[in-house]
Amino acid sequence: MSNVVISGSLIILVCLVQGSDEPFKVEIGRNNDVFDFKRIIKYENLNDFSKIDIDKFKLWKLNKPVPSEDIEELLKITFQDNKNLKLLVGTNDIADYWPEDQTPQRKHIHVIVELSDSISAGRKRTFDESLLIDNSNAICKGLLQKFEIIPRKVCELQQLINAPLLRKLPVTSDEEKIYPELDEFVCTNDDERRSTIAKIISTALCSTIDRRFSGNQSESMLHYPLDAMITVPLETFNRFLGGDLPIEIDRAKRPDFLCWVKNLLIFKGEEKANANDLDMAINELVEKFSVLDPVFFDKIQYMICYAAAGSSIRFYAIDGSEGAVKQLTALTNSLNASNHLDRITILRTIINIARIVLTISDDIPSTILPLSKRRKLGHSFITFYADSIEKRVLKADLPYSEDLNSRIQFLESMYQYAKGYPGLVQIKKGPVFTKGVYKIVMKTRGIPCMLRTDDELREMA
Repeated sequence: MSNVVISGSLIILVCLVQGSDEPFKVEIGRNNDVFDFKRIIKYENLNDFSKIDIDKFKLWKLNKPVPSEDIEELLKITFQDNKNLKLLVGTNDIADYWPEDQTPQRKHIHVIVELSDSISAGRKRTFDESLLIDNSNAICKGLLQKFEIIPRKVCELQQLINAPLLRKLPVTSDEEKIYPELDEFVCTNDDERRSTIAKIISTALCSTIDRRFSGNQSESMLHYPLDAMITVPLETFNRFLGGDLPIEIDRAKRPDFLCWVKNLLIFKGEEKANANDLDMAINELVEKFSVLDPVFFDKIQYMICYAAAGSSIRFYAIDGSEGAVKQLTALTNSLNASNHLDRITILRTIINIARIVLTISDDIPSTILPLSKRRKLGHSFITFYADSIEKRVLKADLPYSEDLNSRIQFLESMYQYAKGYPGLVQIKKGPVFTKGVYKIVMKTRGIPCMLRTDDELREMA
């Protein structure tokens, strides 16, 4: 899989590898560049092509596309002084060659893939099989090591979040040469350029990310570039480290990003499409989190978070300790995700968050209630929030479902009667029945505890 995000209007180009008689289709966006085009060809289209380095082939546009039935004309094509061929330059966009007013003809060949001499002779090549091994596991272990202290307070986070990388980040396509300012942080080498981690880092640095931010008016579309820098790296670390990094990520709820470690909500994000709405995203970070309840956080007195608006992003910590003077503490400067150096800072921050998770994971008790994560308990689906609890039951699992309306009216009157009485359930919203689901939101929560004395029992009554 190429991990290339399609950008701009989609077009389909039919390609033919030099010396081959089997054309193949590539779907690409006009705002993608030629490097993206080559990555898609390398990782998605030809089984044997995936073993060939990107710098070992060139792409040529046929100025006059050739009908598929005339494919024999292309089997012995020459590249020198061929006026029907135009070399596709890696940094150029696809739109530079196929603009909006030029739709590629169907059933025609549009692109010739030229292989280097060492590969094109019979398209046979011997490989050092060791070069094909995915070294992502070793890379993860080099990047992600536990910190020496277990951070439990916000004041202990700042230094850890901004810790330098333990090694350079692997990339696939000489990004350190394409962007010389990144030479201190990334490197391309044969042992690692084929690894999953290298592909992910290169995708996070590619020019497609910039275009995803420009003119974006949709929060859902903002997911794509942010996922490349936040969600995908974290999920990949989890994939290769397994139980050592026990995280769960949810992109389907509000706020826009939630990440738990062993039921502890450790990391969340608020995202806005408009760059002018950054303050709104920041304000939404701390809504309902004046104090981090030990029921959900135990001894961890902070939650790491980020606010993003357009290409602007900043990382914070919510200080949940009692008596905290400043509830929201900035962990990084404001970062511009369209800037490559700032993008490295975002990746470094995510790596250090993963290191923090590694460090605290063994110290998290199993009794923590999972904040904002829906759980199935019997026939009910329960979600704990900071100030309420939501219960959902499917119609098929409801008792007396044949007389549903009268049952809901009875429950509604019962909850209404209980209003204001200490020790009784207080309703925030509902009960309602819609789309086959019974739903009620309650203000009170159950707290797991063991009563040891009569005084404790009287206090709970």
